[in-house]
Amino acid sequence: MLVAAHGVSVFAFDASTDDAIAILAMSLFGVGTLLLATGLLVAGVATLQSGIWSGWRKATPLALGVWMVLMIPLQFTAALPVAVGVYAVAIIALGVAVLDATPTADRR
Repeated sequence: MLVAAHGVSVFAFDASTDDAIAILAMSLFGVGTLLLATGLLVAGVATLQSGIWSGWRKATPLALGVWMVLMIPLQFTAALPVAVGVYAVAIIALGVAVLDATPTADRR
């Protein structure tokens, strides 16, 4: 949904916020963000409970999900660029965690 939101926003770059295309883009971003945050929270809890990942990796999906929830009100403030930067770093951390993940000894 976020990919679709970015695609629609290409056509809404100069639209006012009450134009239909801008409303569609904002709606896609909003729903996509909520779905992503929910999915990451569920995945984060499951990752912690499974015990498959160890160390810092096991908390990464949950931390990213919590940050996504915290970003929702931050989008209306001047802190949005910093919030998006932290989000990008958290996404990179999740990618590194997935690439570096090896099951713990008790789950092999």
